[in-house]
Parts: sequence; C-alpha cells; structure tokens
Amino acid sequence: MRMAYSITRGTSLLVCGNVLITEDTTQLSKQLETARHTDETSQKNLRKQGIKGVCKSVVARTLEDGCDMLCQLWTSVQ
Repeated sequence: MRMAYSITRGTSLLVCGNVLITEDTTQLSKQLETARHTDETSQKNLRKQGIKGVCKSVVARTLEDGCDMLCQLWTSVQ
C-alpha cells in the first residue's frame, strides 16, 4: 500500500479491495464477519501510515464476481 500511495505522491485517494471467496453459503455470516474485520484492520493500517485511502472487502463465489461487486461499489460511491 505504501508503494502505491507513494506513486501518487499523496495527491490521490488509494482504493483497496479484498475478495473473500466462498462456495459454502451456510458459512456466509462467518465470512461477512471476517470481511468486516478485514475492512477495519486495513483502514486502521492506512490511518496509522498516514495514507489517504479506503478499503472494502466483499464475499463472493468467484474472484470475477467479487471484482464485479467491488466495481459496482466504487461506481456507486462516485
């Protein structure tokens, strides 16, 4: 993250996305809790390092589905 942020020289917002892949929908609540914890930890790390950025995790069946979810999320934020 530090390298990506240094490329922008502090003039841009760093956007991080994590995709947690699960086939088992019975474990969905556990996966969502893991995603929440990952978001909180990542956001704390960004703040601690003084990096302007946003982290978001999603739970999906495939990496492609997860990437689509993240793209939709960032599009709706703009």
